Amino acid sequence: MRLLNREVELGHRKNSPRSSRNYGNREKLEDEVTSWLNVSVHPHRFGGKDFLFESAEIGHTHEGGSVDIAFPRAVRNALLASGLAEQHHRVPNSGWITFQIRNEEDLSHTLWLMRLSYIRENGK
Repeated sequence: MRLLNREVELGHRKNSPRSSRNYGNREKLEDEVTSWLNVSVHPHRFGGKDFLFESAEIGHTHEGGSVDIAFPRAVRNALLASGLAEQHHRVPNSGWITFQIRNEEDLSHTLWLMRLSYIRENGK
């Protein structure tokens, strides 16, 4: 029951109008990110998709159109200070950021953020 409440609270219901609104942008994001070398896509535990570079997560999407990406705190702080991302909706004091895909411009920005995460993981 707890999981169901969390899914409803986070807006992760498959048939909600909110989840279908950004379907085209989520599909474009998935197509682009999975074209990068050694990136795979997997179901996210609360709906949406996890993107992995080898075994490291470079980010994940939620069905409502938000994207969460983990960065080192210094990078996260710089992104927040520059207005290039928002604090994570669940763990605001972590290295995670959130960005909402609402349109094509947001999609381009999200791809840039995901690419930063990919380059960071790829360079390790």
